[in-house]
Amino acid sequence: MTLGEAAQFAGRRFVRVVLLPSLVSCSLLTVVALVAEERPAGALLRAWKSQPVEAKALILGGFLTAVLLLAALLDSAQSTLLRCAEGYWGRIADLSFGRFGRRCHRLRLLGSADGAAHYLYPPTTRLHEVRPTRLGNVLKAAELYPHLRYGIDAVLVWPRLFPLLPQGLLGALVTARAELSALLVRALPSGAFAVFGAGYVAARGGPPALLLSCLWGGTLLAWASYRGALNAALVYGQHVRAAVDLHRADLLEALGEERRPLRTRSANAGSGSVCSGTGAFPRITRSRRSRARGPLPTFRTRRRDQAPP
Repeated sequence: MTLGEAAQFAGRRFVRVVLLPSLVSCSLLTVVALVAEERPAGALLRAWKSQPVEAKALILGGFLTAVLLLAALLDSAQSTLLRCAEGYWGRIADLSFGRFGRRCHRLRLLGSADGAAHYLYPPTTRLHEVRPTRLGNVLKAAELYPHLRYGIDAVLVWPRLFPLLPQGLLGALVTARAELSALLVRALPSGAFAVFGAGYVAARGGPPALLLSCLWGGTLLAWASYRGALNAALVYGQHVRAAVDLHRADLLEALGEERRPLRTRSANAGSGSVCSGTGAFPRITRSRRSRARGPLPTFRTRRRDQAPP
């Protein structure tokens, strides 16, 4: 991908992920503020036409400024928003809401007999890794997969493995990650609209139907966006697993590591390699070797003058 293509992709992503949700949110809040006044539409139109040009330009400039400021805020807060969705809330919130969420998800994990829980939660042998949110557990399960499967530290290996992936898988990863961020960004202004819109209508004494529309409409849209983010996280986690399964050996070649036979891998498993570990280089113990090749043959020596049986 060239620099121009990357800039064009980043521009389209900015428009789709943060600019359009910001424009829609500001527009809906403006409509709610006008409807809450309980004035006829004709009176509002006449009041707008009676304004001088300078006032109209000032109002439109303020509206566009609010849209751009909200878009810039959402764009810069994507990483923070993802961490909050994963359940990293800080010490005070972690001791209260975080502890409650982890307890609920641990009980759900222990009571689940479905194989799909493998993709939704960390394994039952690592209950201390359970996060207080569903999204955090989905991403944590994908993060732990390289270590549990191959003994690879995903945090250390992933920045080195990512540039070596083929274009098809790389594009799928980028698309799934962008979709995850877009849905989380969409959920934030939806929830804010439910709070601020309903609060403004209640403060102005607006119609109850408008208050309920703002409250339930924003809440349902935020919930639907979060559910979509869960599906995007599942897809992203599957792509991460596929990348580790299929291309971990490419990283060894790029780092200049030799593909040693299985007999020598166990002897060098702890030599400090990036991909070293009991899973990446499986140890061939005597019991495993005997099961793989059968019992070793035994030979009895006989003297030269002894006749064969």
